[in-house]
Amino acid sequence: MENFELIENYCERKLNEEEKALFEGRLQVDTNLKEELELYKNIVAGIKESGKARLKGKLIEADIELDTETKVTELKSVKPSYLKIFAIAASVMIVVGFSVFYLYFNTKSCSELASKYYEPEKGLPVVMGTNNSKWDEVMNDYKTGNYSGAKSKLEKIGGSITNDTINYFYGVVNYELQNYNDAKSDFLQITSSGYYFEKAQYRLVLTFLKTNDKKSAIQFINEILQNKEHPFYNKLSDLKAELAK
Repeated sequence: MENFELIENYCERKLNEEEKALFEGRLQVDTNLKEELELYKNIVAGIKESGKARLKGKLIEADIELDTETKVTELKSVKPSYLKIFAIAASVMIVVGFSVFYLYFNTKSCSELASKYYEPEKGLPVVMGTNNSKWDEVMNDYKTGNYSGAKSKLEKIGGSITNDTINYFYGVVNYELQNYNDAKSDFLQITSSGYYFEKAQYRLVLTFLKTNDKKSAIQFINEILQNKEHPFYNKLSDLKAELAK
């Protein structure tokens, strides 16, 4: 879970008012964060119910055992039996705690795998002292992390014109802006003869994962891996192996 700590702090009311407002504002536009929040709530609820059921069962067993024992009025004789109940309860909580740890830290979601295999696009070189300012402005915004500005300037360049370079960088900035469905559409428009085709294929796999479409990601990986000369062949082979776990 990519935003585990942030979501945990939100659910446990550890965020201040400003952080809480920012988080809830992000929820309105970030479908991935919203899905992770729902997943977190469902998992925690399931773990709590599982823990309650285990604890209840163990306590019932201990209570039955106590009822069948010979009653001893001296306090020192009673203490060990009740200590056993607390020991059982503690052991259940340890098991539940380990389950949480294993779940969050030993499994990777599709989104986490996409982040792990992500490669930043370096962008086009900015040529100083020329009149080719439109692309330079796009690249300056992109390279400084101003993805909204880069997208806005791309729209001015593109207009009614479409080509692989524009579509590819539309996809790149949409991916950075977490507009994964838009990025997917952009990458799908890249022609097989285009310079950016193989890069677009790789990034398309990541967009499938970011939208939790594991099935499409695997199918697309299988298609790409038919070409052993593909520049991302090794990375996609490793990714496929991780998705199979």
